[in-house]
Amino acid sequence: MRTKVQLMSVVLSLAVTSSGSVQDPRLGLSGIWSGLRNQIPLSGCEKADDGDTPAALTLRVEENGVVTGKDSGGRRFTGNIADDMSLSLQMNGLVKCSNDQQPHTRTTAFSGQITRGSGAPSLVMSGVEQPCPPSCSFNVTYSLERTR
Repeated sequence: MRTKVQLMSVVLSLAVTSSGSVQDPRLGLSGIWSGLRNQIPLSGCEKADDGDTPAALTLRVEENGVVTGKDSGGRRFTGNIADDMSLSLQMNGLVKCSNDQQPHTRTTAFSGQITRGSGAPSLVMSGVEQPCPPSCSFNVTYSLERTR
């Protein structure tokens, strides 16, 4: 019985093309995703810019769900989209804090979900950004749709 349920779950998560072959639902997700980036300060940041700002991500999605890309600020990321369309990304960027002589690399882990409705696919993902740890952190949420 368990095998039957697992098989049904796999079949439901895959799209079937007009020729009858099974297609990975992650195909067609590569492209430009546009929307908003929301940033809320969580702890003591000297320059706490918060609220919504326009955002764009350029995604390249491989057949196996591996994702690479960059955001509109030039930060690069890598990650994975699972069969259930859940997403996990690691975004890397350079930041120079007030006490730093040189910029350092900051990594932020994001997790979220891609959904497909009648329109363009949409993506919501969140993570905690710490540009100048340990004193400063933000809750960051991207809400995006694939635009091309």
